[in-house]
Amino acid sequence: MEFMTPSTREAAVRYLDRAVFGMLVLLALATAVSPKAIVFAVPAAILWIIKLAVRGQALPRLPLAAPMLALLVAAALASACAYDPLASWTRVRMFGALLLAIIVGETCAGRARLKAVVYTVFFSALLAAGWTLWQYSFGIGVRFHDLPPSLAVAGIAPGDIVLKVNGRPVRSPAAWEQAVQAISPARDVAVRMLKPLTHETITVSMPAAELTARGLGRASAVTVGRPVRAAGFYQHYVPFSEMLTMIAVLAWGLAITARGPGRWGMGAVFLILAACMAATVTRSAIAVLLLACVVLLWQIVGWKLRAVSVGAAAGLLLAGSLWIHHTRGFGWLAPRDAGTQYRLVIWRDGLRLIAQHPLVGVGFDNVVRHPGHWDIQAYRLYPLVSHFHSTPIEYAVDGGLLTLAAWLWLLGAYWMLLRRTLRASVEPFTHGLVLGLLGALFAFFAMSLTQYIGGDSDVMTVFWLMMGLAIGLDRALRQSPQELMPGA
Repeated sequence: MEFMTPSTREAAVRYLDRAVFGMLVLLALATAVSPKAIVFAVPAAILWIIKLAVRGQALPRLPLAAPMLALLVAAALASACAYDPLASWTRVRMFGALLLAIIVGETCAGRARLKAVVYTVFFSALLAAGWTLWQYSFGIGVRFHDLPPSLAVAGIAPGDIVLKVNGRPVRSPAAWEQAVQAISPARDVAVRMLKPLTHETITVSMPAAELTARGLGRASAVTVGRPVRAAGFYQHYVPFSEMLTMIAVLAWGLAITARGPGRWGMGAVFLILAACMAATVTRSAIAVLLLACVVLLWQIVGWKLRAVSVGAAAGLLLAGSLWIHHTRGFGWLAPRDAGTQYRLVIWRDGLRLIAQHPLVGVGFDNVVRHPGHWDIQAYRLYPLVSHFHSTPIEYAVDGGLLTLAAWLWLLGAYWMLLRRTLRASVEPFTHGLVLGLLGALFAFFAMSLTQYIGGDSDVMTVFWLMMGLAIGLDRALRQSPQELMPGA
């Protein structure tokens, strides 16, 4: 960029920096309302690279760079040695999203920008909570009161929710009757159904006369269908619960360190997000949220309040157990639950594959792409070809122990960064932010033991964004500590 004068270069860098920050704010706004929020990271990365080129300076030394690079190298090596390298490389592209943490950390190294991104994330999560409330209040479709055997044969089960009729949404009995009456009896009707427990959607085709002849086209034949487990704008309730848990814990960290009205505001945000997450009825997320809140509270209170917090958490765990039993028909552990049984069996399959391919694994997505090649017992016992429901096991199977070691190194280095930053931050917002990020990391790791969070790009977007906030705060404390002091 020799053709640019110093003043022109400085102005260009300033405008590019603002553009990158704008894209990051849009990404933060989309985190909870769009599973494809990561798309905003692409233009942010392009603008950021152009900014670096125009600036003509080397990238400042950032923490976590070494374990990030090690993770990319290990994943690339595993893909090169995979049974099906093409399938593995397709999945490995998700690891490239860790660049988002570097971009956020380099761009948001100041109090104002950190606050803007954090509060935008909260606003996005509150929008998702509002949408969830609307779904429970007004429904997402309709359910049949009594299901004839003919419809059961067609693929509709009791409790299934009708979402659309010939592409037309039906969210009330009246809308259902209008949609059916608008179809000629001689034509087939395409009914879009939601399986509430698996959150799978299917389309069933049947003659319209089948509905009208049995009187099923009338409004009295159906009732409003509400979600059994909240999924918000996401495609499934599990990633939705994981995302909400991390953001709720972040809000809790800010709430317990805030002063004055800010404490009540952040407390309200936490309660709304926690209630929305509880509506997902995801056992691991509910338990982890309670545990993370207690762990964070113990960091700032004395023994009396610690005892009170443990008692309150025990009471909430009991209430949660009753809620889960009422909604899903079993308690926390439920050893006879199909989901629990599937996990136990497929974890044994995973440990066997790790022993057989210890160093670089079998390749990412190779097991689900070629299930017959790996002799997976869980696939034979259950009608489900899925991942290993554990991020550490999945990474060890797919990428080998090298990938798992690099992943654990990154998480450990991230934890050490947060602990160091926590000791250096004294201003309420920054202290609460670091405390919340620590809790979110704890929640992320705990949930990853029983869920393959690394395979959910939407949840990983939130994780990389939070890691970037930690990097940015660390840089701010090193470069301009006076900006983050009380009263600044």
